[in-house]
Formats: sequence, structure tokens, C-alpha cells
Amino acid sequence: MKPFVSVGVGAAMIAGADGTVSAHHHHHRSLGHRSATAPATRPIPFQGPPPAHYGDSKCPCIGWDNIAGDTLLELQDDDGKKVDVMYPADLGARCEKWDDERHTLCKSDSKKPWCKQSWCYVDPCKCDIDVLPQMTLYQPETTFRNLPLFYSYATCGGEDMFTKKHPPLGSHKCRCVGFAGVAGTTEVSFKSGQVTEYPADLGSTCSAWDADTHPDCKGENPPSWCKAQWCYIDPCECDLPGGLVPKISAYMPHATLTGKNLYYSYETCGSPDTWTAENHPEACVNQETEEECDENARCAWIEGRCLGRELAHHPLCKDARKELGEKLAVAEALAEAERAGVDGQRPSQMVTMLVALFSVAACGFASIA
Repeated sequence: MKPFVSVGVGAAMIAGADGTVSAHHHHHRSLGHRSATAPATRPIPFQGPPPAHYGDSKCPCIGWDNIAGDTLLELQDDDGKKVDVMYPADLGARCEKWDDERHTLCKSDSKKPWCKQSWCYVDPCKCDIDVLPQMTLYQPETTFRNLPLFYSYATCGGEDMFTKKHPPLGSHKCRCVGFAGVAGTTEVSFKSGQVTEYPADLGSTCSAWDADTHPDCKGENPPSWCKAQWCYIDPCECDLPGGLVPKISAYMPHATLTGKNLYYSYETCGSPDTWTAENHPEACVNQETEEECDENARCAWIEGRCLGRELAHHPLCKDARKELGEKLAVAEALAEAERAGVDGQRPSQMVTMLVALFSVAACGFASIA
């Protein structure tokens, strides 16, 4: 590292490579009487470390960065023995390969794949990215705002090869609900009179729950939905793209979640819903008219569509209802614009304008300048 030289009256401050700063006195020369043979002294810019990365703005790193000292961790070596390992005092405060050449499993020739992955500590309550943060094993007694410490590889653009893989929990704006890993069975009755036993934690995570379990999914050539993943969700906390909505469960029609009907979604698990249209005729989304919708006590007509009643009337769904109403209104306007155009404009132009209007409205602005 080049030393930084600051030229001033009476002394030059020189920062050495070790970070120390020393003062070297010299004779001050007037700019008007500079020696013809002596070149002008110019400051040499300080070359510090590269800028730090503090994670995705939707899930920023937490902690004090650039502080001196050490953090003592108790880790396990290859033989499972506990070993004290020193990490920097600002451990986890920025995106960095913290474990490389530090962790007991990251010093040998056979390093673990996760050793060279960047990660940092994050606030789980302010982490709005697709991949959920995980609770740390490094500092189990340490807390942040009365919560255990959580870390994330994803916010640093890395891949979590360290954490034991957990079942996916749906998209970050429509998480699965339920208790995963519960022992036992859940009985599901079908219209044919057949009763089938599913796992007790049915619908708690994204999984192909029907594969080899549903009567129609046994044998040769099962329908495509048998392999599709789905889970149960809270309709008041489910924001799906493109006007997609969750549906009320057919498997457990009397089950409730905080007084609401139990809803399911394939889309939050990344699978298309090819089951509902043909196999769940009572589903609200399958009622094409307001009259048909009104005949089902669990449904309500909202913005020209039949949806679950909770989305229209449950107090906990107030925010979800507002967002959904805006999306459905825009979706209908887009469809109408594509079909006919508005005021002589090409449909594509109108679509662009409507998208812009909706985007600005969603940000809380009243109008476009």
C-alpha cells in the first residue's frame, strides 16, 4: 500500500502500511520561490480496502463494522470436538467470506463448499427477500433487539451450502402456514366416499402432497397436478403476482386459521394450479357469475370476480383486500386495453400507461406529474 503524504505548513503526515501515522518536519517553501530543480510535491491518494457490501437493500446486514478486537466462537472440528476459534470483532457486519481460512473445516485442502460463500447477520423482521434467513449456530446466546441472531447468504448474493436444507415455505409475500414435522396422520374424505390418510403436517410446506397418496395419483399415468407442489397459506398475508389468488381448501373444508377458512396455493410454491378448475367445482374462482358466487356462503363477489369471503369481509384482510382490489382493477383495465385500445392509442401504449399509473399509485402518490 502506498503511503498517503499530506503536504502542509511545517510537517508531512505519512501513513505507513501498518496504519500508523508519523509526522516528518520540513522547511516550508513559498509557492513563489519553489526551486527549479525540485519537483512539486503531490499528495498520493490513500488506497484502502475495497468498498464493503452490506447486502440486499431489502435485507441489509446488521452490526458494527470496522471495529478492532476479536470474537471467540466455539466450533467443532472434523472429529466433532469443540474448539475455540477467533473471528474478527465485526463478524457478520458486512458481506464477507467470514469462514474461509478461519473455521476449523475451512483450513484444510478439503474445504467445505460453504467456506468461500459470503454471508452476514440480518434482522429477520426486516428481511424481505425470497430466501429466509437462518438462526445462527455460531453465537446461540447473542441477541439483536431481543431476537436470536440470524444470518443470510442470499442477501450477499451467495448460496447457503452450510445450513441443513429445509422444505421451502412459499414465496416471501405468501408464506406457508402450519406445523411442519408433526407425527401422525390427517384424514381426507373424497366425494367418492373414500378416506385417505395424509401426513399430519399436510400443507405446512411446499411439497407434492398428492403424489402417491391421492386416489387419482396412484397407478400409471397420473395427472400432472399429482407432482405439483402446494401448501396452505393465510389469505390476509398472501400477495401473489398477476391477480392470482389462493383458494379455500377442499380437503379440510371445516378447518380454520384464526377464524378464517383454510386456503391453499400452488403458485406460492412455484407450481401451476391445474387441479382446481376440474377437481374443485365449489371453489370460489370457479363461480363465473355474481349470482353463482352469492349462492356459496364462503364466497364474495369482488371487482368482477368470485373470491374467498375473507378477502372481502375479514378485518385482518383489510390491507390484502385493498391491494388485491387495485390489482384486479388494473388487470381488467389491461385486458380491456389489449382487446380494444383506448382513445385511438395502440393497446401496447395503453398497457404501458396503465402500468405506470398503477406503479405510482402503489407508491402512495396521488397523480403523475
